[in-house]
Amino acid sequence: MTLDKCLKSKLFGRRTAGVAMLFSMAVLRPSAAFADAITLGSADSFAVLGGAGVKVYGTGTVVSGNVGDDPAALSYITGFSSAGTLVNGSFYASDQQGGIALQARNDENTAYNALAALPYTVDESGTILGTDGGTVPTLLPGVYKFTSDAQVDGTLTLNFNGESNALFVFQIAKILTTGSSASINVTGGNSTDAIYWQVGDSATLGSGTAFAGNILASNAIALDTTASIACGRAFAYTASVTMAGTNFISGDCSVYNTASGLSQTGGRTDFGSI
Repeated sequence: MTLDKCLKSKLFGRRTAGVAMLFSMAVLRPSAAFADAITLGSADSFAVLGGAGVKVYGTGTVVSGNVGDDPAALSYITGFSSAGTLVNGSFYASDQQGGIALQARNDENTAYNALAALPYTVDESGTILGTDGGTVPTLLPGVYKFTSDAQVDGTLTLNFNGESNALFVFQIAKILTTGSSASINVTGGNSTDAIYWQVGDSATLGSGTAFAGNILASNAIALDTTASIACGRAFAYTASVTMAGTNFISGDCSVYNTASGLSQTGGRTDFGSI
C-alpha cells in the first residue's frame, strides 16, 4: 500500500501522536512523496474551522474563505454581523449543510495525523524561532519537532530555496505562541509549496503578528488584536477560533488585506499554502 493510500485509510478518531525518526542532519526537507501525501481535502476551501465555535470581537476583522464549525451549531459562529466580514466564502456548521462541515473536519483531522506521523529532520525543542532573542532566524524546508512549546519572536524567515513540492512542517507537542509584531517571512517558494503548524494543544498569535501557513491545533486558536494569517488557515479541532479584532485570515495567498480593502495584488504569492 502506498503512503498516500495508507494515510487516506485512517479512521477519523482521536488524534494520534506520530512516532518520530531522526533523519541525518544533512536532510533539510521532506521528500516529494511526503509533500504529495499531505492534503487538506475538502478543508482546503476553509479559512477557519472550529470545533466549539468561531468568535469575532472588536471591529474590522475580515476572513476570506469558508468558515465552519463542527460538531457545534451555526449559533456558535458569532460576531460576523457586527464585528467581522466574510468574503469569498460561506458559513457551515452541524445544522447548516452539516455534511460539508463534518467532512472538512474529518479531512483536517486526517491531515493532522499525517503531519504528526512524518519523521522529523531537526529537533528544535527548547529553541526560540525568529530574530528577537531567538537562535534560529532562518530555516530551510523540513520537519521541525518541538517536544513541548514553540515560540516565534521577531522575524522568522522560511526560505523554500526555489524548491517545488516542498514543505515546512512544525510538529509542536503543546502550545504555539508568537510575540507582539512577530512575522513569518516566506521567500523562494511557489504555488506547489506549503507550510503547516501541527499543534498538540493551543495556538496564540500575539498582537500585530503577520503569520503564514496552516495552523492545525487540537484545541483552541486565538488571534490577538491586528494579528493576521495572510496566507494560511486556522483550524481548531476541539475548541474555538477567537479573533480579538482587526484580524485577517485568508487561505488564498493572492488575496491581501490593505488599508483600502482587499486586493488581488501585493499579497503573499510565493507559496501555495495548499
